[in-house]
Amino acid sequence: MRLRERLRGGAPLVGTFVKLAALESVDIVHSLGYDLAVIDGEHSQLDEGAILALVRHAGARGLPTLVRTPSCDAGAINRMLEAGAAGIQLSTLRARREREALVSALRYPPDGRPGMLDDPRVAARVSEIASAASRAGVALGAWVPSLEALVSLRTAGLRYVLVGSDLQLMRAGLASLVVAARSALA
Repeated sequence: MRLRERLRGGAPLVGTFVKLAALESVDIVHSLGYDLAVIDGEHSQLDEGAILALVRHAGARGLPTLVRTPSCDAGAINRMLEAGAAGIQLSTLRARREREALVSALRYPPDGRPGMLDDPRVAARVSEIASAASRAGVALGAWVPSLEALVSLRTAGLRYVLVGSDLQLMRAGLASLVVAARSALA
């Protein structure tokens, strides 16, 4: 069961903070039976690289993680979520706009801002840039976060698009392999 469902019902979960960069910290938390860990990016000496490594290691161990971060840096939050964090804990929200910025950083279009290619104004600007690149003989490409964005960029003059990532491909491939293995064993 995913962390989101576990947080919505059932017994309260027990977690702890991880403040040391050693991957063994995650191993210890997992072996002791904690339900989740909060990787502390605020009150520790962890840099972003260490946070991402801890999140990935916890994910490999099956230990859900949240990351406590001192600010709403959409790029950093996106990288943490892409690494496998189940959520973000922003230590202080002082205004509604801070909450809205955090929620937007946690979601992909159309409800959030990462990528932004679903926004017609952005798609129009990309078309302008693609035309200028074509005139200059430069190949222009883009990462496309959704099929809707791909449709809106169909006529943008892009010479290539990037869909998915190595992590997405590995997750999808391994997930289908697990289903096939279970089916073969049934």
